[in-house]
Amino acid sequence: MQYRKDIDGLRAVAVLSVVGFHANESLLPGGFVGVDIFFVISGFLICRIIMQDLEAGDFSFWRFYERRARRILPALLVVVIFALCAGLLIYLPDDLKSLGEATVASSLFLSNFYFMNEVQYFADPLENYSLLHLWSLAVEEQFYIVTPIVMILVYRFRANWVVSTLVLLTIASFTAALYLVVTNPSGAFYMLTSRFWEMGIGAVLGICATRDPKGFTAQVASVLGSVLILGSIMLLSKGPPFPGLLAVPCVIGAALYIWAGPESICNRLLSYKLFVWIGLISYSVYLWHWPILSYAKYVTVIDLTLLQTTLAVIASFVAAVLSYRFIEQPFRKKSDFVTTARFLSVLGATLAAISLLGAVLTTGQGLPNRWHPDSLSAMSVAGKVDPAVRFGCRNVFVAALPNGNTCEVGAEKDSYDFIVWGDSHAGAMRAGFAQLALDTDTSGLVIYKNGCSSLLGRRNRNLPFRTNCNEHNLEVLKFLEMQHTRDVILVSRWLTTDNISQFHTGNDVSFWEAVLKLPESGNLAASVQRTVAALEAQDKRVFWLKTVPGQPWHVPSAVAKSLEWSRPVPSQLPRAGYEAVHAPIDKIFDSAGSAIAIPTVDIFCEAMLCNAQRDGAVLYFDDNHVSHYGAILIASVIQQALAENAR
Repeated sequence: MQYRKDIDGLRAVAVLSVVGFHANESLLPGGFVGVDIFFVISGFLICRIIMQDLEAGDFSFWRFYERRARRILPALLVVVIFALCAGLLIYLPDDLKSLGEATVASSLFLSNFYFMNEVQYFADPLENYSLLHLWSLAVEEQFYIVTPIVMILVYRFRANWVVSTLVLLTIASFTAALYLVVTNPSGAFYMLTSRFWEMGIGAVLGICATRDPKGFTAQVASVLGSVLILGSIMLLSKGPPFPGLLAVPCVIGAALYIWAGPESICNRLLSYKLFVWIGLISYSVYLWHWPILSYAKYVTVIDLTLLQTTLAVIASFVAAVLSYRFIEQPFRKKSDFVTTARFLSVLGATLAAISLLGAVLTTGQGLPNRWHPDSLSAMSVAGKVDPAVRFGCRNVFVAALPNGNTCEVGAEKDSYDFIVWGDSHAGAMRAGFAQLALDTDTSGLVIYKNGCSSLLGRRNRNLPFRTNCNEHNLEVLKFLEMQHTRDVILVSRWLTTDNISQFHTGNDVSFWEAVLKLPESGNLAASVQRTVAALEAQDKRVFWLKTVPGQPWHVPSAVAKSLEWSRPVPSQLPRAGYEAVHAPIDKIFDSAGSAIAIPTVDIFCEAMLCNAQRDGAVLYFDDNHVSHYGAILIASVIQQALAENAR
């Protein structure tokens, strides 16, 4: 197959967009589509080579997989070894255990399966996962395993059916992607099932487009493809649903660019030496950039400064150049030194060694003895809480509420004295409500569903469709109507929700409205008014807990690191900033019926700053959910509010 410099130029665009996104997502908000560009390129090149070998009667599974192994594994294994060494030095036990699990999964080419269940790519703090970027390599490796087998079986049966088979698989994969972004966004993001279509489009192009277009057609394809790619990089933003329809422009753009041929206008631009050079080292850049950036972010806790980010990116390119020169290139081709037998021996021994180390880290629970007991205590976020209260919410099944979580606190009675309705913040408050029931000899029911605020017509901004918030909240409203309980306490993180007008009618969004990214209407006031009015119509007395201040960083790990490394805790949230942000929420609730506010700011904040700790105990179990101890502190103000408004 003839070498094309312009494809290396496209690789440069892909890797630079990914690095830019990981370094500063506000700079390239859609830079994550660089992975999709790589998928199209891989499908194009690999399947064209396979088809040419099949037609020449010269295809060999052994030769194909040896080339792939020589191309991918040496540099990959060195990066994994680097990540393990760095993780042993700086990772907290839980994070090191996760690294061990990820290492084993990566050794088996299954890291996408592992991260699918471990990480929400657009929601979780990613710096705790230094091998996260290997999910895309696992997808490619699975593609390399499946596709040649399918192609050679079909080719031997009927050669002219190969393209049709790939087209059918591509259509099936795209259909699966449209379905999964609604029903299982994490699976859609990480799995070959919903990513195959991106490589499949490249594969069909690689087999069918044996001649480059000419003249005006080539120029239009080149420009249009480049516009679609750059538009996706600049205009998309992180968050589901992806890779559904939102991935189409970038994928089609990459295919058009490749189809346009090396002599078209934009392709010639990306054929300049700088772009080609970056493209040549793009694999090593991709491998090295994330471990270096993630460890830098992990150590600093807060966002990297511009200088720190720049240095990390430079270090990534330096490591990539060295990796390309001394690892990638020497192993790519057979030589007297790198014979097949020697290569396979070293490869097998290295894979076995890192898999064993990963297993040791996993079974050893991240080797906690590396850290001081005080540091580990901060991670436990259990400070000063009575164990009887910590687990004082008894899980119960309520048939009328199958879509949420429910647990009881306090004494068992014929009816509840109070009912809590909320999202994951209500779940985090369970110890507080257990303490409240214990102190007042009352009983309560806590109803919560992660990602679903306790407001009719609202959804979680980051997880809009899979949570079935509308269905759950309507069930809660009907359930409350059947209860004699007067006091209802609403607990949610009010700022992370947005409004979907269809929910106000009680109708779920259509499939296509779910697939497309719906705009936010921002009509919080309408939802608050509707919810409070509905509860007051049931003769309920409505309380709402003001959102706790939170912090701009993961509190337990930041405190643990500060203790371990003898450095101050990072800058904490200013009280004035919290009050300014939440003032509009207060105003909306104040104007909605007679809902009674329960303040939290005085518990967590002093005159100037909102604290991450109090009396030596950590107040949060992440950056915004309260710890058991924080929940116990809030119980006192809830008790006071209930007592002051008793009637």
